[in-house]
Amino acid sequence: MNDEEKKVACSKDWREWQAEDASVIAENFGILLNEDHWKVIEIVRNYYQSYRLFPPNRVLINLIMKEQGPEKANSMHLMKLFSGTPAKVLAQLAGLPKPANCD
Repeated sequence: MNDEEKKVACSKDWREWQAEDASVIAENFGILLNEDHWKVIEIVRNYYQSYRLFPPNRVLINLIMKEQGPEKANSMHLMKLFSGTPAKVLAQLAGLPKPANCD
C-alpha cells in the first residue's frame, strides 16, 4: 500500500469498511489475521456502532471475556494479536478513528 492508498483507507467512513481493508492494513503491520483477530475486530466494531466510541481497554477486556472466555480476556493476549499499541493498531484494522488515548 502506497502513501496515497493509506490516506484513502484512513479517511474512509467507518461504515464503508470492508474485511479486505483490514487484511491490507494488517499486512503493513506484519500481521496475518486469524479467527482471534477477526473476533476482536468484530467486538470493537459492534461497540463503536452502538456508542460511537472505541471501547476503553477495561471494557474491551470485559467484552472479550463474554465472547471468548477468560483465557483470551487480557492485555497480554491483545498485545500478542495486535503488537505495539493494540488499541491504535486495532482501530486502524477495524476502520475506526484512532482512540482518544493514543498518541
